[in-house]
Amino acid sequence: MLTLGLSGDVARTVVLEAAMPSMVTAGALTIAHGLAPRLAAALVGCGLLLGLLALPLWARAPVG
Repeated sequence: MLTLGLSGDVARTVVLEAAMPSMVTAGALTIAHGLAPRLAAALVGCGLLLGLLALPLWARAPVG
């Protein structure tokens, strides 16, 4: 994040927000095309739950 000139809470927020839509979008596309919709929904749900559990650890990690 140093290459963008970001540090601290701003850097954490950018990484968190950038990571979230990709998994949800992939799951939505998978479900829309009928490619194992239950598996896609389960993976998105598990990913969100794990992300919520990891969030406190991420918030305490030192950044730039």
